[in-house]
Amino acid sequence: RSIRREIVRMARNLASFSRRRSNMPTRSSAGPDDRDALIAWYRRNRRRSEELFALIPDGSWLDRPIALRNPIGFYEGHIPAFGVNTLWKRALAHPGIRPDYEVLFERGIDPEEAPSGTGPAWPSREDVRAYARQADDALEHALREEPLASPDNPLLVRGEAVFTVLEHEVMHQETLHYMWRRLPYDRKGPRGSLPAPRPDA
Repeated sequence: RSIRREIVRMARNLASFSRRRSNMPTRSSAGPDDRDALIAWYRRNRRRSEELFALIPDGSWLDRPIALRNPIGFYEGHIPAFGVNTLWKRALAHPGIRPDYEVLFERGIDPEEAPSGTGPAWPSREDVRAYARQADDALEHALREEPLASPDNPLLVRGEAVFTVLEHEVMHQETLHYMWRRLPYDRKGPRGSLPAPRPDA
């Protein structure tokens, strides 16, 4: 199955997911020509993801609270890498930002069985966050300046790649919520000024 067909299939699935979330923007409320709305949507997504990952201390970053999910740190790299791969590289034909990360974090498909052994050597959290900042800069540039809709590019028809990126992040935020619920209390960090949760709270 080609990458192009896979992106279109994922876009349709994510569009269906987004419509079920009535309090969130949708393709009908922010068209591919409404750049201000797209940038605001992107920044809202990124801020929410940062808030979620901020609940995870560095010592828990490679935990796997659900055996058939990737480690927590994978998702902090996967979300920006998906945006780069989908919009920046495939739709707009730009070179990658960090090709090694864009391969390592490319696929968000979960393992089919619980892993044995140590698995891949993940980069540091600091490096992943630095990459995410670079990805944010590139993708916000694309949302401000690049052609986002074109009938001549299947990935840009009606802004397909843009909305796939935006809806993909929201989908993973749902995944992170129930991963966090499975993480033991002593592996979670504080939330803002509140202390870390306790099992007897």
